[in-house]
Amino acid sequence: MERVEFTERPDWQRRIQQTGLIYSRSVREDGTAVEYWNDGAAYVFTLPEVEALERQTEELHRMCLEAARYLASGELGTLGLTREGFDLAAWSLEQREPDVYARFDLAYAGDGSPAKMLEYNGDTPTGLIEASVTQWHWLQDRIADGTLPADTDQWNGIHEAMVARWRTLLHASLRAEDGGRLFVAHSDLDTAGEDWNTVAYMRDLAGEAGWEHTGIEMKDIGWHAVARQFVGNAEPAGSSRSVFTLPGDEDGTQYPVIRNLFKLYPWEDLVSGDDRQSATRSSARSSSATAAASAGGTSPRGRCSCRTSCCWSRSGGCSRATRTCCRRSPTARTA
Repeated sequence: MERVEFTERPDWQRRIQQTGLIYSRSVREDGTAVEYWNDGAAYVFTLPEVEALERQTEELHRMCLEAARYLASGELGTLGLTREGFDLAAWSLEQREPDVYARFDLAYAGDGSPAKMLEYNGDTPTGLIEASVTQWHWLQDRIADGTLPADTDQWNGIHEAMVARWRTLLHASLRAEDGGRLFVAHSDLDTAGEDWNTVAYMRDLAGEAGWEHTGIEMKDIGWHAVARQFVGNAEPAGSSRSVFTLPGDEDGTQYPVIRNLFKLYPWEDLVSGDDRQSATRSSARSSSATAAASAGGTSPRGRCSCRTSCCWSRSGGCSRATRTCCRRSPTARTA
């Protein structure tokens, strides 16, 4: 492994933002800004090093699953989770609920010693856009300006692997008769744009694999108390996107039933609600009121928010492939 340095690309800040990396700068407590994207450096690996790292990460993944199975035994208690949350996690592991991706943070010396795992985030793994898209466009720019030879390759198969994974999950959902619609959720508490951009790119990947996809904020996922189903925002009745629906509260509307869900949201917050505090309790009351009214009353209308989300693909900048227009709403399949 070798670290090589380059002159930064002209207007590189705008270039990385065009790929979706709009959150690369943070501010310390003393007010100074920190930029974590380094446009003037790269690491060069040999093929044997790449192959060794692939084997090592596969082994680390296997070891993590083995450790998770031990933790799920309850030998070390509930690990700070509620009993219900712990049992749900153990059940999910036992049932082999579908997974999509995770992120390793590794320490690697490049001297022949194996990589060391610092962190494995399989719950809220961000870093997806810069790893899959931003650095890919960096390579294309370097080849185009002659800085790197035209035959330079990049150890980066993330985009293709993600599309293949979503295609596999789509076929599994269709075989299970759960339909081909995927809800992609994130928290509205994200102020930097990292979560929102990540799920926008995730929708682009799922769409390329053949899914019908719908964006939704976590707070807008509803519970239909009568049908005992999770539902999305109300939409026009007869929508071709909806295989499973329930009657809406207003004429000409329906609630899409959520059968497949990808959420970029931590499980500990999902089971505790501590991050939203009183907002969570208020949202829960609103959802309960809507569900109860569906049984034969008048429910309050929920807020409607329409936005256009940009999705980034390697074929070119913002494809504007996804548009979501929202409002309220069988057993959800969680990825």
